[in-house]
Amino acid sequence: MLGPTDLQKQRMLRGIREKHERLRAPRHKMLRTALIAAVFCILIGTSAFAAVSFGLMDGLRTFLQPATPEQEELLAQGAYVVNKRDSNPNGTLEVKQVIGDSNLVYLLLEFTAPEGTVLDLDGYRFSGSLDAGQQTTGAGFVKIADADENDNHMTLVMCESTREPIAGKRANLTLSDLEGANVGEEYQPILSGSWSVSFPLDFEDCSVTYPMTQTIPVEGYDMTLQSISVSPLSVTLRANSPYTREIMQSLDEKYAPYSDDSPRWFPVTIHYADGSTETATHGVRMGSTSEVNHLSGDILDIITFDSLINDKAIDSIEICGTVIELPQD
Repeated sequence: MLGPTDLQKQRMLRGIREKHERLRAPRHKMLRTALIAAVFCILIGTSAFAAVSFGLMDGLRTFLQPATPEQEELLAQGAYVVNKRDSNPNGTLEVKQVIGDSNLVYLLLEFTAPEGTVLDLDGYRFSGSLDAGQQTTGAGFVKIADADENDNHMTLVMCESTREPIAGKRANLTLSDLEGANVGEEYQPILSGSWSVSFPLDFEDCSVTYPMTQTIPVEGYDMTLQSISVSPLSVTLRANSPYTREIMQSLDEKYAPYSDDSPRWFPVTIHYADGSTETATHGVRMGSTSEVNHLSGDILDIITFDSLINDKAIDSIEICGTVIELPQD
């Protein structure tokens, strides 16, 4: 069992202090501070506390599906427990846990509707977004199956792709107007109202970024890679080209119409050290996002795969037919 890092210890102490910030009686201050410090020192020395504080909660574990206990433990070390809620007459929204990398954030949410409301549809979504002082590219939601699909409680995983890293920032999650649908049907209004929860994004960015200055051919046009960021959750490419319109038109002509098994418009394949490969398809895990600015030529491509990435075993990444070797530790 991995113990908490120094950064996690600092966050735990801050969390303990925040829970007691309402206790302001001067005569209790010194005793309370000493008690908090003593409890903190005892807790961080135990593996059991590390497991409870940093273990992946069931909903995120079900959604991410770590391939090995080691991969789950590494993910758990970077996750941050939030446990904050907001309520109104139409329900209670609770943010349970957050995990992410340089350009992708997953929030574990629990929602409880008023008694008598049954949340048994295949999918649900809210309007709204996560505001952390950086631009996001839109939210997606996945309902996680639970023991009772015919009650008024459900678990969701919300995904936000971000243009810049947001780990360590303070966020405000504002959601409104719950909608639901079964597969193949149009979303319909379920409950109105809004919910707002503020919390720190104290997850640990689990990505490694490799700066690049390599120019590669894409559909016969030059594109310059600026960076590749790799984590168990995603691969993020930043690039620039004066030929974005021509590249996109050529790729669309080659791969459209798309299906869930089609290659992405921007083909990316991971080559692992053992010789195995994994290619991102069009129908990938929630969070995959591509943005192209035709005026500046900037390209941001956040790529998720059908399963978690074994980022420690990547040998190279193939982008539009060009293999990019990654530095090895």
